[in-house]
Amino acid sequence: MEPRARHARRTFPWWAIALVALPWSWFAARDAGGIAGPIAIVLPVAGFAALIVAGIAFGFRQWIAGAMATSVFLVCLVATVEPRLPLRTEAPSPAITVVADNVLATSRHPDKSAATMASREADVMVAVEMSESFIEYMQSTGRYPYSANQGAQGVWSRWPVASLPLPPGLPSDRIARFTIDAGGQSVVVYGVHLLNPLHETTISEQQSMVRRLSDAIAAETDPVILAGDLNMSDRAAGYRLLADQMHDAMRTGWWAASTYRHGVWRDLSLRIDHLFVPADWCAVDAKTFGVPGSDHRGIESTVGPCPA
Repeated sequence: MEPRARHARRTFPWWAIALVALPWSWFAARDAGGIAGPIAIVLPVAGFAALIVAGIAFGFRQWIAGAMATSVFLVCLVATVEPRLPLRTEAPSPAITVVADNVLATSRHPDKSAATMASREADVMVAVEMSESFIEYMQSTGRYPYSANQGAQGVWSRWPVASLPLPPGLPSDRIARFTIDAGGQSVVVYGVHLLNPLHETTISEQQSMVRRLSDAIAAETDPVILAGDLNMSDRAAGYRLLADQMHDAMRTGWWAASTYRHGVWRDLSLRIDHLFVPADWCAVDAKTFGVPGSDHRGIESTVGPCPA
């Protein structure tokens, strides 16, 4: 028994245990900036690759290598799944149903996009990257009595809505600010379409923009709804910054689904379209839906103050 125990200790030395545990340091380092941002984007693919490596390693009885690959797979799995898990609340009262989507300015079917968005019969609709054709088609539906837009970002509402000036430091071509009189309650709505960090900006610059946006929201005196295409994965540091401040209204079901599944991006499991509400608000019935002509899935949730 003693020689066999010594052999087991030689097979799994302390340094091997340390290597197996090392991938879990991701959760301490993921907000450090630098390469952590790109790594966060590719975690689903990295996890799948690690699972294959683990299977091969165990097949060849390479136990340490297999254990290390398994550890990487589990880290990727946890990091991908955790921000999708439900944060269930009571049904809000009063309730406001909100839909939002990037309707794609170059869409070949702005009429179908407008018809689909209007057919959701939400109380408030937020559209970003709108074309003039989309706006015209929305107006022709007659679904909403009130609307306002700032450039390519707009809000359509069954309650009176008006544009508001943006706080300093926020780009007017990417962020719009509105106020809605929702049954006597003033609500500020931010319609957001942030730059894409893969070709329009960098992840660090996007993080800086999200921080300024977060500061602006914190300074508001009325409740804030933040909706739109943030071009930011729910694995990103910017997402956690907003989620620590607000309530992710899309996490009401059993799973918060990806919203950008176009082409090769499907494998990266990207949830980049978001709907945030005040931390003390409730949300139910979140779902995504297809929008003709758009490469994003629309998002929808019923939100509002939690019942007393």
